[in-house]
Amino acid sequence: MAFKKLPVKLFAVLLLAVITSATDLSVKSDIFAQTVYKYISQNGKNNVFSPLSLHAVMALAYQGSAGHTERILKVHFLSKAKTATGYLTLLWDLNRSKNVSMQIANKIYVRKDHQFKKKFEYIAKNNFQAEVESVVFRQKQIVANKINNWVKQKTHNKIKNLLSPNDLNGNVRSVILNAIYFKGEWESKFDKSKTRIQKFYLDNRRTVNCLMMHQHGSYFMGESRDLDATLLRLKFRNPRFSLIIVLPKTKTGITRLEARLPTTDIAALTKGMWGKMAEVYLPRFKIESKYEFKKAFEKMGLEEIYSNQANFSNIMANENLKVSKIVQKATIEINEEGGEAAAATALVTVLLSANYTLPLPAIFRADHPFMYLLTFDLEQNTSPYALPKDSVVLFMGKVAKP
Repeated sequence: MAFKKLPVKLFAVLLLAVITSATDLSVKSDIFAQTVYKYISQNGKNNVFSPLSLHAVMALAYQGSAGHTERILKVHFLSKAKTATGYLTLLWDLNRSKNVSMQIANKIYVRKDHQFKKKFEYIAKNNFQAEVESVVFRQKQIVANKINNWVKQKTHNKIKNLLSPNDLNGNVRSVILNAIYFKGEWESKFDKSKTRIQKFYLDNRRTVNCLMMHQHGSYFMGESRDLDATLLRLKFRNPRFSLIIVLPKTKTGITRLEARLPTTDIAALTKGMWGKMAEVYLPRFKIESKYEFKKAFEKMGLEEIYSNQANFSNIMANENLKVSKIVQKATIEINEEGGEAAAATALVTVLLSANYTLPLPAIFRADHPFMYLLTFDLEQNTSPYALPKDSVVLFMGKVAKP
């Protein structure tokens, strides 16, 4: 009997370890997201950004880092082993999601006459579920088309032309890609017949017209004194996915909100929400963004990864690498039916050169600039009235002008 019980005990220990890694990883990913967002957001401009897509690409690069480069990257990750285990769990969980269209994928293109170190390739394929393909980077147009077609397919034609032939040259040794796509219907759809043209305040004086959706129902809501904002959670048909709207209390409060976001525990804010009957007014919006992260990473103390001092010696045998470019394209559309979002991130490596709660309003009117976060709960709640224990941010951004 003792022999039969042993596997059950071992399984319980392994399961606990995996869940802990995914939860800890989400904390690191969300802090990373808030820090990067601080440096890429521009005043008065709409934006959409996938922190998970960027974090996944950087996590793969982190697996191949060593020395001082590994130490500066580790600030944004767990140990290499826990990061790899966390992504194994998270990717598997996301890709089996029901009642939504959800896909996250990784791919690495490597120069044909080069090989990855066995440990790096094993982790890339097994933990990050990455496909690996050999190419001739000198054939710039062919390889760029190949990369862009893969991204286009994985994002359901939402992300096109991520890289150009000019991003590739004879010094390129590998391109690490992540693509993420989400499409889901609201748990309770907005009635299209109630959508009206209404004013959206750009500031205290200027307005534009927008298509404002309207719905009455029960929602999870909360407030933050630090952010001076009200929060609303809109659930999709798969309740593990939510859109969190963070609405400043004043028409010009978006600047303060964005400035304070990096030091705010968003997860704690969402855990502090509770159910409330409310009238919700939310504009339709569609946003596309493209980023290169070099300036943001320099401000975060990661400039070394772009320099000749970079140490990614655990990626390839007999060659050291540096990052030449990290680029992301992202898109999101929110309407009466639900939401659709996609993003793709590429990291190109080259050879080195020689809470506080307040009374809630009965009306939630998003008629001035606000932030949004599309999140995924790490655990399935058994009760539809329960709030998530932990979640990870898939997409985030700002609506400055719908």
